[in-house]
Amino acid sequence: MSEKNTKKLPLFAEALKKLRSDKNWSLRDCEKRTGGNISRQTFLRAEQGDVTLEQLIKILDLYGAKKREEVVRSFMDHELAKARAAA
Repeated sequence: MSEKNTKKLPLFAEALKKLRSDKNWSLRDCEKRTGGNISRQTFLRAEQGDVTLEQLIKILDLYGAKKREEVVRSFMDHELAKARAAA
């Protein structure tokens, strides 16, 4: 098994995946609902933990996420941890 497959997802990425799953939307559905402004690849990368804050907010808006603050806080904690590890 490769390291990529065993890597634990950040909490915000798991939350994004659950939000999409709860709506029963495919990645293509998500892309269509944004009018093509956010690609399927962007949604997929977000669910893998690779997203910008701007993209995260747009995705949360699309999902109508009620726990937006928790997801954003998790994202910020993850980014801080990455920055500390790189320092």
